[in-house]
Amino acid sequence: MLPTLEEVFLIPGLHGEPPRLRSLSADGQWALVEWRGLETTADGKRSWSKDRSPLLVPTGAGLQDLARADALAELLERLEREAHTSADATRIVANLEGWKPARAGTSTWSERGSVLAVAWEGALVLLELGGGEGIRRRVLHVDPPKPVGENEAVPSDDPQRLGRVLGLDFEDEDRRLVVRAGQELFLFPLDGTSPWPLALADAECPTRALAAPLERLELSRDRKRAFARAGKLATPELPGVAPEAQFVDLATGLGRTLEGLAALKAPESLDLSPDGEFLFAFEVDRSAQPPPTIVPDYLTERVSTRETRRELADDTWPPRKPLLWSTRDGKRVALELPGDPKTTANVIGWAPQGEPRLAFRRTSTDYREIETWVWGRDGQRLALVERDERWVGGPGSFVRWTKDGERLLLASECAPLSTTPGRNQVFELDPSNGALRQLTEVEGEVSRLVVAEDGTLVVCASRNDPARRELGVVEAHGVRWLPVPPGMNTSPTVSADGRWLVFLHEELGLPGELYRVALAGDAPATRLTDTIPAAYLERDWIRPEKLGVASADGTTVRAHVYSPRGTSLAKPGDRRPCVVFIHGAGYLQNVTDSMTEYAVNLMFHSRLAELGYVVADVDYRGSAGYGAKFRGDVQFQLGKLELEDIAAVVDELARRGAIDASRVACYGGSYGGFLTLMALFKEPERWAGGAALRSVTDWRTYHPGYTQPRLGRPSTHPEAYAASSPIDHAQNLKDPLLLLHGLVDNNVFAQDTIRLMEKLIDLGLDFDAMLYPSQNHGFEDGPHWLDEYRRIERLFARCLAP
Repeated sequence: MLPTLEEVFLIPGLHGEPPRLRSLSADGQWALVEWRGLETTADGKRSWSKDRSPLLVPTGAGLQDLARADALAELLERLEREAHTSADATRIVANLEGWKPARAGTSTWSERGSVLAVAWEGALVLLELGGGEGIRRRVLHVDPPKPVGENEAVPSDDPQRLGRVLGLDFEDEDRRLVVRAGQELFLFPLDGTSPWPLALADAECPTRALAAPLERLELSRDRKRAFARAGKLATPELPGVAPEAQFVDLATGLGRTLEGLAALKAPESLDLSPDGEFLFAFEVDRSAQPPPTIVPDYLTERVSTRETRRELADDTWPPRKPLLWSTRDGKRVALELPGDPKTTANVIGWAPQGEPRLAFRRTSTDYREIETWVWGRDGQRLALVERDERWVGGPGSFVRWTKDGERLLLASECAPLSTTPGRNQVFELDPSNGALRQLTEVEGEVSRLVVAEDGTLVVCASRNDPARRELGVVEAHGVRWLPVPPGMNTSPTVSADGRWLVFLHEELGLPGELYRVALAGDAPATRLTDTIPAAYLERDWIRPEKLGVASADGTTVRAHVYSPRGTSLAKPGDRRPCVVFIHGAGYLQNVTDSMTEYAVNLMFHSRLAELGYVVADVDYRGSAGYGAKFRGDVQFQLGKLELEDIAAVVDELARRGAIDASRVACYGGSYGGFLTLMALFKEPERWAGGAALRSVTDWRTYHPGYTQPRLGRPSTHPEAYAASSPIDHAQNLKDPLLLLHGLVDNNVFAQDTIRLMEKLIDLGLDFDAMLYPSQNHGFEDGPHWLDEYRRIERLFARCLAP
């Protein structure tokens, strides 16, 4: 049955929404899952059946129908009703008569077992889920009732009330609950020494003596030292601390003014060491920074504007100087690093344990080098230099400390002495001597690393098939692969005890479901959820075949090909018109064993195949998933090798007799829109038409973090920008062109498309265009999606007709 455009593009779509794991209990036996099911009314309209309030799911109870699972708020309300009709000594007391919670808010799991702490408005509740006695509810704290009178308001700093809870954490082996609420931090004892519910007076509040609100404070690990990022710190309770002090030792009541900090106009990455002895920051010189770009909004009563990013392609990053303060005496030291100061920099952070050691990275102005620096009491040292002759990148540029704070874990395509250069792997770096040890040596590349609470390392990686992702545990001899089903296995979460892993599994044409697998043993992963809408499964979708071809330089290029029903690549039948979909981002992989990065387009392509088109989706040069060379080949010539790769796929389909080479059109968004324009402007004889969505038309006005690694700067490489910017080649347009762009796009500005429209008008060339006044870069509602793709489909019907 042919899916309608409304079924594909109106939100929610037929495919629904995969479940998302919000958190996992320490023993891996319970999960909080966010999911919205679909409901279809009698008139055929679809809507979400659940909001995003989390569902409590037992992971060891087999396949779960989340449509019947209790939302956490509903479960708590039921337990509340049961408590009021029982002799439960821990029930909410009489001062809550008539009170109804809106929904479950912030929550956290205990460090051991399966105890969930939940914050409602004005209450803290612990759900004990272990054992075989069902769910036990214990009320830790209840705020006093709110005033009833119309003119009575509760002060935001009412010392009797928690107010809005922003964060929860168990600590000290579950003997305390840390509550971040309002402007303060509360430490509730859980040792049972006082009867529950507890009043706020029963909780320790280390921030009460500090005037600065909590969001502007940074505390040492033991919470005996405090640093104020901004605002007043001292209060009458700290009579010995000067009002201008930025650091205070709460144990002694002594304050410090940190030398020169108040004079810094734009400090970044302010980071207090875990012991509170040192403060790190970058001093940023923004004196030469350009003003922000203005994006107009035409839907307000008077045209209004909003500010967005400042930088354009030729702009350099503001210089950053690393600074360090000793909080013992307030003295500042500038960390003098060799080389160009005008490099981007980011903080990895302080080692979580042991001697104070801070790691940070610097990227060179040409993006070819990344330096990893480590500072300790004996000074700073350059621990590692990674270099790529094109630019340093890759799928997993993560760096983090090991749990013991002794070493750094990092992912790199270009680590020195790598046994797999050009393919992303995980390494362990000893910052004391620069020794580097390769931990993985997978056939493909690592795309993600997860460090469990017990130190276990889990990787998500491709192996023999770049279209799939597998999960494995890093061990001394290499990676031990887990028994997960074939497909895309992503978003791994490890239980705190290191026994279980929950992940999302997708297959080509099948939306994601949650699975669980043991980290020890060889038992296959078990499926936890059953959420794919029946209306989606009932459809006989046309799914693509995989095709690999050699491009002009011999590089293997992979594609998905959707063929009309009853045909295939082996038995193509008559030559058909062809639509080429060009994925966005440039560095993105879409030919995968999954719903792809564009699930709605997968369904749209099935519809086009039902209508008689052959649809090709190509992972062109520059795409993710195929290593550093495949990614970096496009440098200084965007739009050249990508189109050669696409042409190789189109030519192969023509050679096989599957398509009519005179009837080929293309479409894509963002980088895909850019390539659509380059295709029509540079090779008009190959194409019959195209639709360019939210397209980059001039790389000179795009973001320097994207353009400079690939093209250099316009002032130093003008020829690269001229060769790669569609607006410089618009005079060659001969085919039907449809331009589509959201006017409040804050990524690729609508200005790009509007300037191209003006140039095409000046050149006397014909085109069609539609601007969407309310839409950003990614469209946000169904009617706009629907309008856009109705126009795209009409274009194909017009330009690809026999």
